[in-house]
This record gives sequence, C-alpha cells and structure tokens, in this order.
Amino acid sequence: MIKKLFVVLVCCIMLTSCNVKSIKSDVYYEIFVASFNDSNNDGVGDLNGVTAKLDYLSGLGVGGIWLMPINPSETYHKYDVDNYYEIDTSYGNIEDFKNLISKAKSKNIDVIIDLVLNHTSDTHPWFIEAKNAFLNGECESNPKCKFYNFSNEKKSGYASIKDGYYYEARFWDGMPDLNLDNLTVREEIKKIVEYWLDLGVKGFRLDAVLYYYSNNVEKNNEFVSWLNKIIKDKKEDSFVVGEVYSSEGVIKSHYDSGIDSLFDFTASGNDGLIVKSINNKNGRDLAKRMVDNYNAFNKPSIFLSNHDQGRSAGYLNSLEKQKLASSIYILSSGIPFIYYGEEIGLKGSGKDENKRLSMLWGEGNDTKNPLNSDYKSQIDTSVKIQMSDKNSLLNHYKKIIKFRNTYVNNFSEVNFIDIDSRVFSIKYDDVIVLINLSDEDIVVENSYKILDKLYKSRIENNKLIIDKYDVVILESKG
Repeated sequence: MIKKLFVVLVCCIMLTSCNVKSIKSDVYYEIFVASFNDSNNDGVGDLNGVTAKLDYLSGLGVGGIWLMPINPSETYHKYDVDNYYEIDTSYGNIEDFKNLISKAKSKNIDVIIDLVLNHTSDTHPWFIEAKNAFLNGECESNPKCKFYNFSNEKKSGYASIKDGYYYEARFWDGMPDLNLDNLTVREEIKKIVEYWLDLGVKGFRLDAVLYYYSNNVEKNNEFVSWLNKIIKDKKEDSFVVGEVYSSEGVIKSHYDSGIDSLFDFTASGNDGLIVKSINNKNGRDLAKRMVDNYNAFNKPSIFLSNHDQGRSAGYLNSLEKQKLASSIYILSSGIPFIYYGEEIGLKGSGKDENKRLSMLWGEGNDTKNPLNSDYKSQIDTSVKIQMSDKNSLLNHYKKIIKFRNTYVNNFSEVNFIDIDSRVFSIKYDDVIVLINLSDEDIVVENSYKILDKLYKSRIENNKLIIDKYDVVILESKG
C-alpha cells in the first residue's frame, strides 16, 4: 500500500522533537584487550596490539574505543582490581598506555576505560589491611577497615572469612564491595579518576552501577551524580557511560544521576527489541521507541551484544539478518557500541570465557582463547578474508558507519516519522534514515533527494521504491 511520506512537524504523536543543542555521537568499539591483538607473540593481547590496530579501527570508522579493565588483577577478566594506578603486566605498562592514547588522538579516536568501583579484588592491599584489622579487632584504629563492609553476623550478600567474621561481596568472595559512603574511599576514587584523565582518557565506562548500593536507585544516583561532577570538573567534555543491567524502568530511573549515557540492555540480546523487530519485520515501533527514549533520557548507548551476552552472530543466523541488525543499531538515535569481532560475525556463547574469544585477523598469530573456554563452533573467516569480499559483513559495517559519520553524527533534532510498519524511519535535522526490515519492496510517495543507499532503492514517478533490506538516506529539505 502506498503511503505519503510526511516530514513536516505537524503531529506530536508521529513526530517527537529533541534538543536544540548539536550532539556528536561517534561509534564506539569495545575491546577485551587479552583477546584482541598480540604484539609480542606470547598469546595474550596487549596495549601495543591495540595500538597496532588503530589504522584498522580508523578505517572501520569508529570514533572511540572502550577498553575493558586494564588494571592488575588475578583473574583473566580483570574486573577485580589489585591496583587502580597500574597496567596489568600481561597488557604492558603505563608508557604503552600513554603511547596508545597519543596514537589514538592522532587518528581522532577517543579512549574510555572500564572503571570498577563497586568492589576491588580480595588481594588489593586495601582489603588485605582491612581484613587483618577486622580479624584483630583493630577496626577503630585502622581507617582501611571502613573501606569495606564487615560484620560479625552472616548477612545476605556477605562472604565468610571464618565463623563470626564476614564481609560484603555481592558478586563473589574474590570481589569485596567497597564502602562508597566512606569519605576517604571517595577521596581515593577522586584521585584515581583524575589520574587517568590526566593521562588522556576521554572518560569512563562505569561497571555494575546497579550494585553500588544493592539496587537502591536513589543512593546509586547520588553516588553517580557525585562521581560525574568530579569527572566533569576535571574534564568538561568527558564521556561517562554506565552499566545498569536491568529492566527498562530501572535503567531509566538511573538517568536522574545526570550521567551522559546508559547502555540500553532492552534493545540488545536474542530477546531484545532489535532482534524482535527484525523477526517481526516491525521497524515502526522500534524507531518510535528509540526516538522517544533518546528525547527523554539523554543519549542511550545502543548495542547488539557485549562481553556478558552470547554474541549476536549466534542468533542472527543469516548474513542478511546480521547486516540488517547492524544497520539498525549503528543508525539509531543514540551512541552505538560495537563489541570487538561483531563486525566479522565472531561467535561465542555459554560461559563468560566463550564470549571473549580471540579476534580472527587471519594473520597467523591471533591471541589464544581465554583459559577454560570451550566454544567449538567458531566461524571460518577473518578480517583478512572479509576485507577482500565486497559483500562481507565487515564491509557492510564500514558502509553503515560511513553513513552515520557522514549524515547523522552531528544533529540538533531527532524525530520519528510514521511511513510503514515495516520501515525503521528516523529524521535527523534535514536527513531522513529509512531501513526496510522486510523482504519486499516498499513504495511511498516522495519528493526528496536520495543522498545515499546500499542497494537498489530508487525514485520513479515521484515515488520512492525502498528495496528489500535496504538503507536509504534522504535529504528532506524542500
């Protein structure tokens, strides 16, 4: 059925307007350093390996990278920190980090790092001193004892040192929770934040925000608001994105903290809104929801999968669907985050190690997979192979990111346009993005110029024919 393409702002039900301030929202790329690229042939990825791939990342079109934890840690994932001021020796050293920041800056790529504040490692010097003071009855005289939450009674979420001696550890006993109410702890956090900002990071990804105060939204927001002010006072143009792994309502409630962005977990994963919309061929409802959330809640960070989820190529079981999903989230109103390897269809599910497998460069010296990983159904391709295939997923990502960087990276207004239930349609200032989620051509009345497209969409007799699965960029100026 032919429908008229309305682009005039005449109905607040169909069009929802955004801020007047111009927003820059580069594509970010999440990296688990140990599995990304190995510069010294020891089988473990490192910071110099990331630096060596900056040309690749620049060619992909990303404007920022998020490094998963890089601090010294006893575990492979490094979400239990031993020292907030150092680099894990398997990844390199501070000089390597400075070099990475410098080289990234020369290519206009920002770097944010994981900031793990809910807990430390149980081998962190703070905890070792605090635990000994608690066991020896010296908590009143030792300030470190107040860095954590101890008890002589067994409580929910507390781990045992021995009978009658317990400490809060919501994740596991190797991750004792910090007492974020303690003013000395906060002063230490301020020093940590300023240290890394002085080294040149753009900002931080905040881990486990929901657990700062055990699902207490009001207290979580108070702490994040304080932390955000510390960061902005030091670096006004910093970027802070938080992980609130929960329902849509809980995520939205955490925007009261004033944080720049929160990850939109409701859009990600096998049962997330993007995959559901693809399976149902319903672009209209998804686009409206994306725009509504953008307008109401700052800049949501949009992604398909991350290090805690099964990789998207495992459930987007065709190249066609993988390309369609990438088109949607890269061109959505929000900040897109690509999980390393997603652009080549890397797979992995089950235990966490399986979700952080080696990046496949096709150069003969890829990193080793994490110890204890057991995923057996990896793809038979690589960056090298896909670079030379014009129809590959990798080259599709490059085209879509180029669309974003060219047409919708800087904008002052975001609007939803109701065209057809099968069309994902968003208007950014004077540019309209259309994505056909169906396997049929869709015809709409049109009087605007096609700026770009992926496939065979065209204008005939003042009608726009949107090719199946195509992405079309229109100029909406009269």
